[in-house]
Amino acid sequence: MYSILHFVVVFGVVLLAEAVAHPQEALPAGGSLALAGGVLLFVGGTAAALRRSANALSGRRLVVLAAVAAGVWLTHGTPVSWSLLVVALGLLLLGAAERATGNASRRA
Repeated sequence: MYSILHFVVVFGVVLLAEAVAHPQEALPAGGSLALAGGVLLFVGGTAAALRRSANALSGRRLVVLAAVAAGVWLTHGTPVSWSLLVVALGLLLLGAAERATGNASRRA
């Protein structure tokens, strides 16, 4: 299913790990870009793989990607925990929305 797109997903996880290496410190601009980019690559890579395998692109994923990236950028300069809270809430919202509509079970 994932083919070459799994590299995008894995690189997203690596960027996330790099961004949150020191959770008590303020997130510099590069860290904010790494965190937002990691989420974009992870969720976007998964959405692209689903699109490729099922010919369906979830608009919800794109909206959540934009909202999480904007939220991470707005929390720039604060401790990483605030940025991670934005990421976690966005992904939980996405999971709840897809589960409520049954999209997660059909696409898994």
